[in-house]
Amino acid sequence: MRTVIPYFLAIVFLVGCENSTRAYSKIWIYLFSDIDSSTEGKIFESYIRYGKGTSHHIYYEYVVNGKVYQNNVVGLSDNVSDDYKLVNKYTPGNHVVVYYDQFKPELSVLEKSELTLWVIGEAIGGLLMGLFCLMTKW
Repeated sequence: MRTVIPYFLAIVFLVGCENSTRAYSKIWIYLFSDIDSSTEGKIFESYIRYGKGTSHHIYYEYVVNGKVYQNNVVGLSDNVSDDYKLVNKYTPGNHVVVYYDQFKPELSVLEKSELTLWVIGEAIGGLLMGLFCLMTKW
């Protein structure tokens, strides 16, 4: 049982980081895609989750070559201070422009921006906490 605890905690930190900030998704999009095309999409869910701070959850769908895709990444530089502004801007039913990679249309954003150091820091922090859990003797 003692050997399972570090692995469990490492997974919890990594999944928690992704769920709260979507940092790994943003880095993946930045590194492995070329957001070069756009289409019209529609917001189908938008809300703020309260807990230890707030986080926005904005879900949209769009169609590329007859296939429907769904995503929740607004931009690569989402900032916690923008939660209320983003939820008010992207309300359910709104039609929006979705930017996507023409070769991997499942990779998309609503706002084109550069990856920020904040997002990179969140991802590194999650990885370091995961590694700490794995290296700690239980």
